Amino acid sequence: MVAGQARHHTLVNIQTFFPPPPRPNELPLPPSPPPPPTDRRRPPPPLLPQSTSPSAPAPSPSPSEACPSGIFLSYAYTGGSQIPPLNASHQPYRFQSQLTVLNNGPDTLLSWKAFVVFQHDELLVSLSNGILADGSSLPASVGDGTNATFFVGSLGGSDLKSGILTAGDVTQMEAVVKIVGTQFGVGSPAIPMPKNIGLGNDGWACPQASLQGTTEMRVCCTRDPNFKSNLTVGDGFLPRQSGDLTIMYDVIQTYDTNYWAQVMITNDNPIGPS
Repeated sequence: MVAGQARHHTLVNIQTFFPPPPRPNELPLPPSPPPPPTDRRRPPPPLLPQSTSPSAPAPSPSPSEACPSGIFLSYAYTGGSQIPPLNASHQPYRFQSQLTVLNNGPDTLLSWKAFVVFQHDELLVSLSNGILADGSSLPASVGDGTNATFFVGSLGGSDLKSGILTAGDVTQMEAVVKIVGTQFGVGSPAIPMPKNIGLGNDGWACPQASLQGTTEMRVCCTRDPNFKSNLTVGDGFLPRQSGDLTIMYDVIQTYDTNYWAQVMITNDNPIGPS
């Protein structure tokens, strides 16, 4: 500094600004607690109430399972309805059903014959793919509950081949007879089922048929080991049976281009020709 020069001082005012104190309603909130750790596992499903309803019935076995090596028969009720006249003590009802005969055996079943024991005063009105074995005309009264009604195949459908001979072609192994008739006294929801069904051919044994639900009856018939057949020649024909009419056809002489034959018809009906 030079002598004689006056000193100059510069004053700087330094101000420090502090925020005003918070008001009572502006006090800071305490810090929130940390969130709980996240559980990434899937929560268990809610418990469902236990059901007390009965389980559904198991399905019926197929014909091949129910009768793997015999003759399977079934009678199935397919429908019905009330018909006039109104009669509280003896009301008639229409019924529809079908009788099935299936050959699950190893050999051809020649001239199949099945029976049904009807028990509700049934009157058979129409049949398809089958006829009554005794030759009765329709309508036919059959439902006395004691005597069996026999059915046989219609012309061209009397023999049931085996699965071996047909490569499993059910159309050649099976016969289905559709039945329409009238029964008395069994209205809905009851079902007019027969008392029994079975096979009428010689050499076969059938147990009592069993119900499958309320609309079907089944049975499996097998060879009777105690049966002795009258067949001595394997010509494919059944032994002669009793009946009302016997027809015999005999070739008595043959030539190179023709032959002579004799045909004899015998009426064995005790009441004569019908």
